[in-house]
Amino acid sequence: MTHLFAVPKAEMNAVYPLVSKAIDRAIEVAGDRYSEGELERDLKSGHRQLWLAAEGGKYPEIKGVAVTRVYKSGYCQFELCSGYDLDTWFDHIDGIEGWAAEQGYSMEVVGRLGWDRKLKAKGYKPVAMIWRKE
Repeated sequence: MTHLFAVPKAEMNAVYPLVSKAIDRAIEVAGDRYSEGELERDLKSGHRQLWLAAEGGKYPEIKGVAVTRVYKSGYCQFELCSGYDLDTWFDHIDGIEGWAAEQGYSMEVVGRLGWDRKLKAKGYKPVAMIWRKE
C-alpha cells in the first residue's frame, strides 16, 4: 500500500534527483507541453506542487510522482503523473482534492482519454478537448 506525500518546497532540492527520471518520462508522454527545466524550476520555487506515492515511509520507495498547479481562477490542476501503476493516482486523488479544498480550490485533471471512465466514477466531467496537428 502506498501513502501520499506533498513534498514541501524546502525539501525539493533533496527530493528532485530521486524523481527526475519519472518526471522526464511523464514529460516525454506529454509532448512539447513543457520546456526543459520548467517543471524543476516551478517545483523548486513553489509554483507547482510535487506529490509522491511511496511505500515504507516518506521517500524510501517512491512508486509514482504527480504534479499539480494552482491557478488564480480557483482551480488546482492535476497535470502530470508517472509511476508503476496508474491506479495508484486514482486511489490518491481524493487526498490531493482534500489539499486543494483546504487551499480554497476546485480540482481539474488533464489526462489521457483512457482516464475518462475512472474520473467520471470520481465525479469529474469533461469540459474541453485538445486537438493537435503536427
